[in-house]
Amino acid sequence: MKHGRQGSLVQFCSMVGLKGEAVNLVSPNGVSNVDWVQDSVASRSQSTLKWHKAYFNTPAGNEPLALDLGSMGKGQVWINGQSIGRYWMAYAKGDT
Repeated sequence: MKHGRQGSLVQFCSMVGLKGEAVNLVSPNGVSNVDWVQDSVASRSQSTLKWHKAYFNTPAGNEPLALDLGSMGKGQVWINGQSIGRYWMAYAKGDT
């Protein structure tokens, strides 16, 4: 997928399974050493472990950048070989 808006996804690909750890997909070099499959939002399954790669244009300046991970059930995010944290959706039961 290609979008021209600043800050939007430019390319989105995925890889299934644990192979990503073995080939060090968290590093910029590891990302370029595997064959990626073009993915779409409709084909995503929350029950399968997948590695996703995306390229996007960052805004100019020194303002903070936020990632919306609302479509993920849980995962870990790496940017340029640096872990920026884990994401795990949890819901608290309300008082009844």
